[in-house]
Amino acid sequence: HDDAVRGFVLGEECCAKQASMRVADVVRTGQLGATLMLAAGDPWGAATALGFVAINLVQLGRFDESRVVGEQLASLAERLGNHAALCLHDRARGMREFFRTGGVDALEVFAHADLELVERLGWLWGGHSFSWIGLAHLLRGDWNTAGHWLERGSQHAPPGLAGFSWGSWFQFLALTEQRDRALAFIDERQAELPIAGQPNTWTAWTLLMAFTEGLYILGEYERPASWYSLIREAEATGAVTTSYIEGRLLERIAGISAAAAGDWSSAETHFRNALRQADELPHRFEALETHRFYAQMLTDRNGPGDIDRAAQLLRHAAQGYSQLKMPRHASLADQMLAHLPPARERTLD
Repeated sequence: HDDAVRGFVLGEECCAKQASMRVADVVRTGQLGATLMLAAGDPWGAATALGFVAINLVQLGRFDESRVVGEQLASLAERLGNHAALCLHDRARGMREFFRTGGVDALEVFAHADLELVERLGWLWGGHSFSWIGLAHLLRGDWNTAGHWLERGSQHAPPGLAGFSWGSWFQFLALTEQRDRALAFIDERQAELPIAGQPNTWTAWTLLMAFTEGLYILGEYERPASWYSLIREAEATGAVTTSYIEGRLLERIAGISAAAAGDWSSAETHFRNALRQADELPHRFEALETHRFYAQMLTDRNGPGDIDRAAQLLRHAAQGYSQLKMPRHASLADQMLAHLPPARERTLD
């Protein structure tokens, strides 16, 4: 009886910690709670807890462990008809597959399947589905269709879990150079951003990362530079990606923030770490994004050898985007390559 109660409490604690992006704690409490609930004859609660464990293992960059946990929870959830646990399993699996392959077509198929499920069950998670569909169109290069879905996702962002949908819409505004709309959107959501030194919601952290990247794209460096310590605070949770939903590498965002501040040494360290993580996870799209933003940092620094290295990174990014059938992202890299400044020569003292 005591184990049953303790398992239930740990399962509830797991859900509560999920809301504030305490990812390592979610995994620890969720796994222990699931073990106790299974022993006490509560497979339903165990499956739900394991669903949160599976998605947070993705955020911790432990993809293989997430897959193993997912297989365990799927066998429980399918037998019981626990649709919430199954949805979390499918989402973790769908995004792990996208991170591994960069396959846009499979991402869109997954997103439509997710939308069908949440709408059939009457859940308010459809905003995530809309945003995933929009992301697929964005990467495929159909930015008009992407804008439709991403705006719809933002307008129907799930309560308490809105960061991905809001952040994806903002990133679209930045990529399409809708500066006034993008800056107005930040002003509207300013109060949602995290506060240093206190627990913050998953939405707050996700928005911070999206705003850092988007403002940097727009050439607005002041606020991204000021958020460096906050981004490092997010990394202290153990998170490697912003979430299982979008997978933006925190090391890449830390690199962008440091670059915006002109802290070239820290920025380079973060970008190199991001490249290593993207290779190890693997996360094919983030590897290409890191090449592109690392190249921008090197271009801004323009030290000896930087422009040659930036050109190398951009050629790699353009080729990779093309292989993944992301033509407009390939074009972004090509345009940066075409507009690189002359390389500075090393001078002798």
